[in-house]
Amino acid sequence: MEEINAQESFNSEKIGELRIQSAKLEQIIFKLKNRDRTLFKMCEEAVRKTDKLRAQMYANEIAKIRELIKTITQSQLAIECVLIRLESFIELHSLISELKPVSKMIQSVSGDVSRVMPGIASEVQQLNCLVSDTLMETKVDFSQPALESLYNSSSESGEVILKEVSEQLEKMIVDNLPVPPSIPINVPSKVSTQKIVAEAIPVSHEAGIRKESFKPVVISQTNSPNVVIDDFLQVTEELHAKTKAKLEECMV
Repeated sequence: MEEINAQESFNSEKIGELRIQSAKLEQIIFKLKNRDRTLFKMCEEAVRKTDKLRAQMYANEIAKIRELIKTITQSQLAIECVLIRLESFIELHSLISELKPVSKMIQSVSGDVSRVMPGIASEVQQLNCLVSDTLMETKVDFSQPALESLYNSSSESGEVILKEVSEQLEKMIVDNLPVPPSIPINVPSKVSTQKIVAEAIPVSHEAGIRKESFKPVVISQTNSPNVVIDDFLQVTEELHAKTKAKLEECMV
């Protein structure tokens, strides 16, 4: 029992060490991603300034960094896979350690039972075979085919990085384009105009000959046609009345 507890303590320490290594890899991945973003902005600036050589250099460095990130990520996944399998093995090991004494006890009891109750001996023997088969077939497979496919994946080239930068710049340019102004609707402004109407006012008369001078009269005109007509008719009536009055005075 003490040996089992010591082994479990040893396995727990190994699991703790693996978790620490996984956390360190996570920090490295975080720093590399920040470096990737910085170089990506520098590559954008070089493409904007049409500096092809510098842009190509940045693109190649970004491709290497992303390949390194992919490799470290795969290593981190492998460590996490080992952690999961190791934890499963520890839990399964406790079950196996409990089944071993059960198998020995069944073997010792089956002999006594066969002498006392021969009819039950066969069933006890079947139970012993079942426990033995479980112990023999229980195993943990640490192989991970998915990781092999990750390691065999193709790496990213500088040309792909440049294409990504160009697409990003194109998107930024489209987003920053000004919106074309809408066509304004012409609304007529209320501008008052003035209309000059000549008013005939007699100023003097000699020997039946009447002399008249003309004085301009200003009439305000608004945008409404009815108002203009009313003003014009009113002025016409006033002129007619004044002219008629002056003629009557002259005739007298």
